[in-house]
Amino acid sequence: MGSVGTSVPAEIVTQLTALPNTLPLTGSLADDVHAVAGMVSNCNDYSQARRDQMNQHIAWLLQPSTLPKEIIIALGSNTNGRLILGMATYTLAQWGEKQKAPDSCLLPIGKKLNDMLVANGEARFKEFDGT
Repeated sequence: MGSVGTSVPAEIVTQLTALPNTLPLTGSLADDVHAVAGMVSNCNDYSQARRDQMNQHIAWLLQPSTLPKEIIIALGSNTNGRLILGMATYTLAQWGEKQKAPDSCLLPIGKKLNDMLVANGEARFKEFDGT
């Protein structure tokens, strides 16, 4: 693994060791991720760049062994929660570009991601709860 040094927290070292050998995601989180993937593919309010970002995070959630080492380090010890946080951030930014239209297909995706955030140890985005 090279010279990691003592500045890398132990849980990150554990993630760097474990994630490359992780099996594909299963269970209720996998079901939720697949549901979001379907919602994203059917939502024309995403720009192609945002759609690509969302699909990359979905792929990493479903196949954690494909996460690059620098992304593992950036995500810290809550890999799933932080990937979902990224998706919610992308969705909120895209929804903002649509003037937060209440009829946008981005809003139900944001609401679904909020539920997934809480289930994975992250805070909800209040913007998605208010409508």
